[in-house]
Amino acid sequence: MPDILILHIADPVADLDEVVVSWCVTPERPSLGDTPFVEMGTLADAAKAASGYRVILALGASVVTLTRATVPGGRRGLAALPWALEEELADDVEDLHFALAPAENDDGVPVAVVAKAVLRRVIDAVQAHGMVLREVVPDVQLLPLGESDEWEVWFDQHAALIRQSRHRGLWCQRGLLDTLLPKMMAEAGESAPMQITWYSDSSLHVPEIKLLSDRVATEAAVAAFARGLASPRINLLQGEFGPQQQLGKALTPWRVPAILAAVLVVCLAVASVFELNQLKATDSAQRAQMVALYQRAFPSARTVQEPVGQMRSRLSALKAGSEVGVFDLLAVLGEALNAAPGAALNSVNYRQGRADVELIVTSLQELDRLKSLIEQSGAVQATVQSANQQQGGVRGRLRLESRV
Repeated sequence: MPDILILHIADPVADLDEVVVSWCVTPERPSLGDTPFVEMGTLADAAKAASGYRVILALGASVVTLTRATVPGGRRGLAALPWALEEELADDVEDLHFALAPAENDDGVPVAVVAKAVLRRVIDAVQAHGMVLREVVPDVQLLPLGESDEWEVWFDQHAALIRQSRHRGLWCQRGLLDTLLPKMMAEAGESAPMQITWYSDSSLHVPEIKLLSDRVATEAAVAAFARGLASPRINLLQGEFGPQQQLGKALTPWRVPAILAAVLVVCLAVASVFELNQLKATDSAQRAQMVALYQRAFPSARTVQEPVGQMRSRLSALKAGSEVGVFDLLAVLGEALNAAPGAALNSVNYRQGRADVELIVTSLQELDRLKSLIEQSGAVQATVQSANQQQGGVRGRLRLESRV
């Protein structure tokens, strides 16, 4: 299974083309003691590094609210969940996206809430650089989860992340951490932690919290996130932001070209069928004419399956006989008529080494063309005996004589 690239956008409301992001590549289940190499740069830089990896976006929890909701009928009543949280949220619920975690007990359904516009903006910016998102997770939920009596806190000079449990956590400004954390512990009562694990990317002062044992890990946030991949988390890519919807959105620009291509294929198919039918009709007419010519030459023939082949066979059989002249003339005449589908044969009379042929053609020019086709063989001379204009064409008479 390919490794994962964890991309951290700590400030999702900043200019995403200019904001500094951080990332690291890690196995989905890193070995104990593994410390991934952390890089920093723009989204364009991250996109170059992301080639071939599955991407998990750690979204700054400053724009995400983690809470719980109790709805009538359990998970069957989740359609009413936004309105169950309406009083807790400052924004209009219709402008918010609600992502859910599996219910774990009777303490409600874990919910992550984020503004649709913010989430859409971040996803579009990442995808515009060619990265395909596997998950979008509130970054606080990627801190490694400790024991049930432990909280995890990451901080730098500007901000802090506090993870209280599997689906509880928040973001705050660094300046508020020293006062907010003791207040949160007091409000937790018996659920207050016995220990805090601190994460920081530099040698910053750790707040002094009484009655706690501390563990301190000095590492960048995204490195801590790599070790927290095994922790429970809420994937924000649900509902209208789910994988199928994202794929549909990515394919939207190609819909018009795809439709035009489909129309072109249909038009080409129709044109091909029409042309094929025309060729079949022409072939049938020419074959009928060849059959008629064969039957006039050989009145005793009952069945004509392959007129050209049968004509050649009869001519070959008679080549050494006394009637070789007539069949030579008929062979040349048949080839000429095959090349002039507009001509129709009326009769053939053979006498003393020459054949008088009566035909119906469309014009005098067509009669001259047929005469030229006959003489192309070099073995037969054709002479126009008569040509009479009539309704529907010209009735012409040709005399065919061997040049030998």
